Amino acid sequence: MVKIISDEEFANFDGLHCGAKYARLKNKDWRCPSCKRTLRQCIRWRKISGRYWRELYGDENGYGFTIGLHAHHDHGNRWHGTVIICGVCNAADGAIKRVLRLPDGWSFSVEELSRIVKAEPHGGGTIDYDMAKGIFDREYFRL
Repeated sequence: MVKIISDEEFANFDGLHCGAKYARLKNKDWRCPSCKRTLRQCIRWRKISGRYWRELYGDENGYGFTIGLHAHHDHGNRWHGTVIICGVCNAADGAIKRVLRLPDGWSFSVEELSRIVKAEPHGGGTIDYDMAKGIFDREYFRL
């Protein structure tokens, strides 16, 4: 079951360990550039990582609303800085690299991730590894 953050909880949510990035994005119409979920849809109910954060924000079982916001630097954006993506897309990029044993310095572009990762509002995502392998083979050997 997916627990969705209420209006009141959303108004009081501060982004936990991603608080600085969250504060910059909260009053904008930000969407993850890969999965296109809104900031609100990227907030998930799950076990909170880290004892400090769990004690501060978790319920009696250590669960609470969390969000992951990550600076992403992809193979196609080497000289233009980074872009913020959600935790599901960031984790998928890492999982793909581990499963397919891709080079450490490789990361998929946000556009490529949008074709590879299907993320659910307030939930996780699924990865199309065959699509990822095809994109990597085309792009890596073209470089």
